[in-house]
Amino acid sequence: METRLTAVNVSQIAEYNTQLGTRCAVLDYYGLNAYTDTEEALKHALDESANDAQMLEICKNLCRCKAFWQSYQKGVTPFLDEEPIRMLQENGKYWVIEGKHRTCMAKRSGVKTMQAIVFKSNQVGRELLPSCIRYGNYEFSYTHNLLIGSKRGTYAFLWLRKKYFEDDEFKKAQMLTSAFNTNAKEVELADGLHYSVSVIKKLFHRTVTVTVKIKPIHEHIGIWLMSVPVDEFRQSKKISETKIKTHYRKGCWRKYHLDEFIEFRL
Repeated sequence: METRLTAVNVSQIAEYNTQLGTRCAVLDYYGLNAYTDTEEALKHALDESANDAQMLEICKNLCRCKAFWQSYQKGVTPFLDEEPIRMLQENGKYWVIEGKHRTCMAKRSGVKTMQAIVFKSNQVGRELLPSCIRYGNYEFSYTHNLLIGSKRGTYAFLWLRKKYFEDDEFKKAQMLTSAFNTNAKEVELADGLHYSVSVIKKLFHRTVTVTVKIKPIHEHIGIWLMSVPVDEFRQSKKISETKIKTHYRKGCWRKYHLDEFIEFRL
């Protein structure tokens, strides 16, 4: 762990931090609120506006950000003595802990280097996982032999990231089992996102079929659809990463989300 000031290459700062509170002129321009809108929506707005000269002028006209910009023009990192910028270094990239507005202004105005206190870590897992966007219909099924208690097939998991989402059940990776039986009727979770579950009983067998439909209608909502073989849950205490198959993933999913899912318990 380092506590001294370090010269940070601004190009190595991974992304625009979305935790900017209510004092960001750019988010105000887009009509977004850092406390109520999704991280996906905030990140999209910040990335989209990054190279827009007009948006930079909006930042420079805001009293506080204007002061940041003026300091950088003099080659000085703003408020370095009063409140140093703090960053986490992970896998060759930097993530802002303290000084998010100052860092945002540095990235937007073309500053090459800035001073910050840097802490090193290889365990946080803030890297964004790659998107896997394949719209369409997905079907999964598993069979439960009630007589001997065995199961065969595939479990489907659906995980959503949306602030103030109406259905709390999907705020964590949700295994779509017979408990979600909709009698094959589609349930809409968001525009362009539907699921259905049907259960067919024959003597001592129960077959559960899950269908998830994803169309390019939904906006800035994090969606992750994955499946895991039923056998993975027979003796394992946690899911093996190699057994996880991602069918669809869009949004700000990070390595620590995957780590959290690997620890999934029945």
